[in-house]
Amino acid sequence: MEIRPGATAEVALTVTSDRTADVLGNPGVTVLATPFLIGLLEQAAGTLIHPHLPPGASTVGTMVEMKHLAPTPVGMTVRARATLLETDGRRYL
Repeated sequence: MEIRPGATAEVALTVTSDRTADVLGNPGVTVLATPFLIGLLEQAAGTLIHPHLPPGASTVGTMVEMKHLAPTPVGMTVRARATLLETDGRRYL
């Protein structure tokens, strides 16, 4: 099945102490660290695209642009949504 612009996928993560800024060297900052948030964004994109790839194919990210809207402390859940804007040959944007 072909994926079309406008398709979305959403994933969620409950923040645990091993995914905080404190663990990555920012003492006392017990909120979701940016690298883990970026990983969640990649997971959302993969959840959207991977079911539509041919066998043996994979994707790689080439750019990340994001903005923290609020800190997410341990115990809270954060969600990431990926939306396909357009396709250009083998590129998914």
